Amino acid sequence: GFYVIQNFICGDELKNHLKDFDNLFTNKNIPKVVKSSDKRIYGVERYTDKFITEKQRIFMSEFNKNAKYFDDNVYFTLASEITGDKGNLGSGGGWHRDSPFTNQFKTILYLCDVDDNNGPFQYVRASHKRSIYKEIKKVLKSYSYNQFRFTNDEVNILKENINNFEICTFNGKAGDLILVNTRGLHRGAPLVRGKRKAVTTYSFRNNIPKKFFNQ
Repeated sequence: GFYVIQNFICGDELKNHLKDFDNLFTNKNIPKVVKSSDKRIYGVERYTDKFITEKQRIFMSEFNKNAKYFDDNVYFTLASEITGDKGNLGSGGGWHRDSPFTNQFKTILYLCDVDDNNGPFQYVRASHKRSIYKEIKKVLKSYSYNQFRFTNDEVNILKENINNFEICTFNGKAGDLILVNTRGLHRGAPLVRGKRKAVTTYSFRNNIPKKFFNQ
């Protein structure tokens, strides 16, 4: 359900990405979605084409071609900055899966160093597979197959009662790239302090109406 490429970008390329990122968030003319400590710019490609380099385009095209169930192009790009305000839920607002029904593909590019304190990405290994949800149904009687979100208590119960229910935490350096099927159960961990900066690309099957994401 995931793969990590360390140092996908580095040096001047990384510095330029971070500079462009900071300029976007200080630009008052660019609309942002703000939910408490989680600030997001959806469809950031409308304002700059600098986050998706030619290297990334080639990489995405080749990867998706081999993965078979994704489009060859990036559907849209998200720039997100989350801070360690008291009571924050982390990126994405807790444990969830983007779709219970279809595979979805993201790349998450860290633009700052990320450790246990500033909201690392977390993923339940192999939870994009249908087989694990049969096990979940045995443990959580109230579970529905079309359920998107899970509470911390539910995830802890599952961890205690399902063999091989493994939560993977992705600490990493600025420039690291995470590839992930977000049909699986995941979250950005709540921040203890500091902030997390990341750029995320989304790929879907091409029958999802793009106008839904332009609102």
